[in-house]
Amino acid sequence: IRGVSKLMHRMDLSYTKPTYTLAAADEEKQKVFVETTFPRLKKVRKRRN
Repeated sequence: IRGVSKLMHRMDLSYTKPTYTLAAADEEKQKVFVETTFPRLKKVRKRRN
């Protein structure tokens, strides 16, 4: 576990537990996020590296 934590830290990642269940999620909001917000976040992330 210790090695995984260090590896994740080097990759600028962290482990978090979910605070809600997906059953309560709004499918329309998920679709909008996947189609619009997520691609923009990926572009920002690529520019940082």
